[in-house]
Amino acid sequence: MKKPLIIVAIVVPILLGGGVLGAALAGVINIPGLTPKRAKPPVPYGEPSLPTPTRPEAKPALKRPTPTVKVDAVAKDAEQGAKKLASLWNNLPVEKLVELAAAYSDDELARVVLVMDPEKASELLASLDGKRAATLSKQVQDKASVVPATKK
Repeated sequence: MKKPLIIVAIVVPILLGGGVLGAALAGVINIPGLTPKRAKPPVPYGEPSLPTPTRPEAKPALKRPTPTVKVDAVAKDAEQGAKKLASLWNNLPVEKLVELAAAYSDDELARVVLVMDPEKASELLASLDGKRAATLSKQVQDKASVVPATKK
């Protein structure tokens, strides 16, 4: 009972190894060092053989700086920015809004206050200095009274 098992254990690897070796020598599979190099196709009869083109010395490629996009070159929509900022400011306490408002010009602040929730905007105006609140109120009124141009 052991002889057939021993024969199978020896014969099968030899057959597999021989098959792989034969396929490599025939060029069916590529095994470096065993597979022969393929011959170039012959030139058809009557056609002159063309000289092999030579490649000029390769020059190192010039590195071009990657283009950077300037923020000023990008189209900006001030109204869209004001709406987004107003939606954030609507969730902040008034004390924090007063601190933030100090860093904004009256024109920028008026654009944001115009699109804020009316209750939150009135709380902010009430918390600001009287002169700045008056100036800001006038600018909000001016911006709110602009009639958008209609396309014809």
